[in-house]
Amino acid sequence: MHDSKTISHPNYLPMQRIRFFQLSAMMGIMVLLIVLIVGIILAAGVVSGYLNNSIVNDLNPGQPGSALLSQLSVISSYAFWLNPLRMIGMAFLFTAITVALTVIIGKLRIQTKMLGGLVQKAG
Repeated sequence: MHDSKTISHPNYLPMQRIRFFQLSAMMGIMVLLIVLIVGIILAAGVVSGYLNNSIVNDLNPGQPGSALLSQLSVISSYAFWLNPLRMIGMAFLFTAITVALTVIIGKLRIQTKMLGGLVQKAG
């Protein structure tokens, strides 16, 4: 149980860092799940239809405006924004990991000071 002296202690770890860690991790996971869902939908629809064609027979002589080239443009356009979105999700996760490590380091420092105080009182 914490009393008011413990909470106002200058070495007390602020809850804002812990909350930021939690929110950043959740945001990163949500962004990566959105990317995964969009990627699965794209892979089940357009990509499978595009990859069922032979490169030599169908793709090379593809005429402008053909369905095959429109599928290629859809795949390219999704890749254009899915890859940066995936990087943003990973950035959120790495930020969360970094903040979590700073929280752990702060807690260890507080415990070290508390143990040092106990040793001084005992000795």
